[in-house]
Amino acid sequence: MGTPLKQVLVAGGNGVTGRLIVQYLTKFKLPVQIDIAARTASHTQNLPEHVKKIDIDFQNREATSLLFHQYDIIILSVGPFDIFKASLHEICVSEQKICIDINDSFEATKEIYKLKKEAESNQSMILTGMGLAPGLTTLLLLEVLKRDNDTAKRSGVRIFFSDGINSGKASIYAMLINFISHVFILTNGRARKTLSEKIEKDSYYTFNESQRHKSLIFYSSPEIQTLPLNIDCSEIHQLDFAFHLEGMPMKMIPFLRGLKIFRKRIILFLCNSTYKRQRRTGSGKKTETQVIASAFGEFDNYTKCCQVFSKSSYELTALTASLIAEMAIKGEIVKTSGVYSIESDVISKQILKARFERQGIRIIPKIENQK
Repeated sequence: MGTPLKQVLVAGGNGVTGRLIVQYLTKFKLPVQIDIAARTASHTQNLPEHVKKIDIDFQNREATSLLFHQYDIIILSVGPFDIFKASLHEICVSEQKICIDINDSFEATKEIYKLKKEAESNQSMILTGMGLAPGLTTLLLLEVLKRDNDTAKRSGVRIFFSDGINSGKASIYAMLINFISHVFILTNGRARKTLSEKIEKDSYYTFNESQRHKSLIFYSSPEIQTLPLNIDCSEIHQLDFAFHLEGMPMKMIPFLRGLKIFRKRIILFLCNSTYKRQRRTGSGKKTETQVIASAFGEFDNYTKCCQVFSKSSYELTALTASLIAEMAIKGEIVKTSGVYSIESDVISKQILKARFERQGIRIIPKIENQK
């Protein structure tokens, strides 16, 4: 008899990212059975025939527990994580599963790490932040923070989204809900709250020759919490995270940051209207899309930079999660109970970078502005 197939469930597999994860894992030709689960999973189209579609309300804890119990690996592609927080992770831990998420929420990260001791005692493993940012951006950061025995004095992540990018509702909501009056940055290894308007004033970044001097919107990344847990950040004077979204009216940002009354209701309205506008744009004339994920580290005499390019943030998110899942299925991740991020030693960066290169994405830092 052959080795039994690993059972993998993509929770939220009816969304764009979830469907891409299924497609990647299928292309990898792994010894797995892949299923999806969502409120309207049965309506999902363009999936391989062998994929089972399971309709479920994840708010129903008992039904979710019974479902998760049947699988070896749960990939959480639901969202927004600001709403779900760690509720589905708790079920994964109670069912002693390997859980892989694409969490991008600073607040949800706090709740997920509170499960560390319970995960250890239940022999469950949570791999969190395995998407584009954090995830791929974390891998880029690790490439630029060190050189020989030297540590960058200032570092950061910058992401460029062209105005042709279409986003899911969860992505739009996550972006808008994080427009608050303050952001967290990392200063000498400690998270520090700073006023958004203060750090954003006169902040620009040049991604390449064609995308120069772009205004930035700063955000609180989960990496502010996870990096110090895994590497020494005490010598880094400042580490921060920002993105540029083409077409975003910058004058709207202070309004969203100062919004307090009916905040969630207004943001849900803006989220839905933005999503509908993008769908209308997407159904008309095609616009060339581009995503640039960039990390930099400033040393005394030079700057170290590492970038990757894609036409879709969905694809970068799904690819990262799928490569981590592939490593878990093949036993290439150290099976240790607890909560872990990309920075941790349980994930081989060498293997992960090789897998990205197999997919045509080379993660190679460059030295710039050398004095």
